[in-house]
Parts: sequence; structure tokens; C-alpha cells
Amino acid sequence: MLLAGVVPTVISPELVANIDQAKINWIQDIYRRKYVEEMDIIIACTNDAQVNDRVKAEATHFQLVNNTSDKTNSDFYNLATLSSDDMFISISTMGKSPSVAKKMKNEIKEWVSKRFHKEFE
Repeated sequence: MLLAGVVPTVISPELVANIDQAKINWIQDIYRRKYVEEMDIIIACTNDAQVNDRVKAEATHFQLVNNTSDKTNSDFYNLATLSSDDMFISISTMGKSPSVAKKMKNEIKEWVSKRFHKEFE
């Protein structure tokens, strides 16, 4: 999202130290519907499956939700992506294995970098 120029909003009582607060809009609170009413895309990735389910249940039919705790209760899956100045590659396992998508991304990055002399962000 950051590469696409999107500043994500994170709703959470706490942030882990490695999240750069300058690159996000942080709402320091628990999930409340009012915070996402105007959002088009929502990624529900709390450590509480009931909260993630509630986010999905409260979404309107105009909002796309990725419920990371239940891929069958999601409108879309995240993609592993590579981008350069003239190339964009995306990988998806349809929500089945993000770790496999990450491994594939790294292997494709290495192959394309060697074969086509590309630097990826």
C-alpha cells in the first residue's frame, strides 16, 4: 500500500515498535465501526477472530474486507508484490499460504533480478 502512495489507517490500542508512525494514520483505540465507515478497503487483522468477524459483518456491500483470520469470510486476498520502474509482479495463493507466497516472491525476485537486471522496491 505504501508503494502505491496510500497511507493506511491502523486502529489499535498499541503499536509494535517497528511500525513507523510517520507512514500511517494511527487511531489509538479498539475497533469501532465509526472509524471505517468511509473506507473502501478494510484489512481485519487483529489477534481476536471475533473482532475480525465483526469487522466483516458490519461492512457495507460497497466495502471490501480481508478477514485475515478466516479466508472464507473475506472479499479478497493480499498479494505478494514486486515492483520496479517498469515492472509489477503479483503473487497470490488465494489466501491459502501467505508464507508460500512470500517464498515465491523472493525466488521470483532473485530470478528476475539476475535475468533482467532489475532492482525491486
